[in-house]
Parts: sequence; structure tokens; C-alpha cells
Amino acid sequence: MADNIVVQYCAVNVAAHPHPTGVYLTLLEKASGAQVNYWGDHYAKISPPVQREDGFYQGRLVTWTEINRDEPAVDTQRLEEVAWEDLELDIPENLGFNGRIFFYSFRERDHTMFVEVKNEFGKSVSPKRVENILAGLFAPEVQGLDAPLVEVTLIPDEDTLNRILALDRLKRLEIHLVRPNADDLDVEDILAELDAQNAKSLEKVLVAVPGNEGLQPDERTTVEAKVAEFNGYVVGNGNDADGELVHLSTKSHPRIFKRFLGEFGSALGAALLVAKESVVRRRRDEDLI
Repeated sequence: MADNIVVQYCAVNVAAHPHPTGVYLTLLEKASGAQVNYWGDHYAKISPPVQREDGFYQGRLVTWTEINRDEPAVDTQRLEEVAWEDLELDIPENLGFNGRIFFYSFRERDHTMFVEVKNEFGKSVSPKRVENILAGLFAPEVQGLDAPLVEVTLIPDEDTLNRILALDRLKRLEIHLVRPNADDLDVEDILAELDAQNAKSLEKVLVAVPGNEGLQPDERTTVEAKVAEFNGYVVGNGNDADGELVHLSTKSHPRIFKRFLGEFGSALGAALLVAKESVVRRRRDEDLI
């Protein structure tokens, strides 16, 4: 029954620089005209965005595999190669195989894209693959060299960064920070620092001195880590309260939103409600996000 079907979503921060009004819709439209080879023989495309409500757009992300016609087929019973010309198959050029379709919803106010990672039919795509697909679709090779620079970050589980900073003995802290969107909180100084040095990103690695103290990140480092949580990634190595070695990365713990399909009536409706209701981070103009 539909009431028992669980659909799952990840959230991706899509940050454009510069970001004039309407830039994200333009980027999505351009992305929908391309396909990306995101892994092995796996490809993906997105459909053009359709406005559902003011500030909310929806479409489909489609993945498939392609057959390499330069490689032979294999007879799985005889365990022998079979030449393509001997198969007498007429496969259209636009036909992919093992296709999977997932809905996406784009929330314009905070440039967040919610993408199904488990659909109503039980088919899945990993959040990391979604991030790779979108990074490819928003890359200069697709958008053009004159398009805004776009950074794509898979939004992590909300507790991961806190767990890193709260390690009893934090031995190593790695921060990879890409250009944040100016609408987000706590980014003015960071953007000014990057702009002053004509820099696209910032890398920071702290290693604790030998002993039992561990790192004590200051306010500046903590702010950089919080910005990198949604614009890049943070990695921490250390020991927990029991002395066990711990390795944590915001890249390895994506935030997953789960919904029962029966609550919304349709997969498309569920995808829209997730985008409308989900809280992912705070912005200047919103007290609750």
C-alpha cells in the first residue's frame, strides 16, 4: 500500500557566484540540455524545471547505462564473445538501459535542491552520485565559460560537524571551503578574504601537538568550519570519550529526509512538500532556517 511506501531525499546546496535574480532558473534550464557521464557507463540528465509554486521548481533526474557498441556482447551460457554485427539488433541511439527516474525540487530562496534518492518503486541512487551528477551539470563545460561559477555541496547530517568539534581529543581538523553564497550567515569576512586574494577556495589543516590535549579550534576556525559544512566539507580525526579512534567527514554523512508516500498522495507532491517544509540552514532573512 502507498501508505507504507517510504521515499527518501537528499539535499544539495547549489551556490552561484554572482547570483543575480533568476540565475538559478537559468542554470537549471541550461543543465537540462546536457547529459553527464558520472560513473563508468552510467549517465544522467535532468528535465527542465517546472514552476509549481512561487519560488519552487520541480523536474526529474534520470539515470541510465549505455551500451558500448565498440565492445562485444557475451553469451553468458557459452561464455563466449559475440560480435555486435551478429546480433542483428537495431537499438535507437536515444535508448538507455537500466533506467531510473527520480523527482527533484528546487527551492529558490536558499538555492537548495532536494532530490529523491529512493523512489516509490524502491529504486535508489546514492547521495554522492547525485552530488557528482549536479556538479557535472553545473560545470563550465555545460554552462559555458561566461556563466556564473557554481559550487555544489551535499548537505550533511546536522550532527556531523558538532560531533567533529566535540571530539575529546581532536588530533587533526581539515577544512575545505568553497565560495559561499552571500545570502548565507557568517560569510562576509570569508568572501572578502577570498575576493581580496582572487581565490576560489580555502584549505585549512590543523594538527594537534603531541599529547592528550587535542586541538582547541578558535572562533575563526569554528566559523570557517560552519560555512564549509554547506560549502565544501570538514574532516576530523581524533579520539572519543572512550579513547576509540574516530574519523568523521561531513561528506560521508549526508542528511536524508524520509517521508511516507501515503501522507502526500503522490511522489511529486511528496517531493514538493519536502522542499517547502525542510529546514537545512539559517539565512539572513529567515529566523527559522
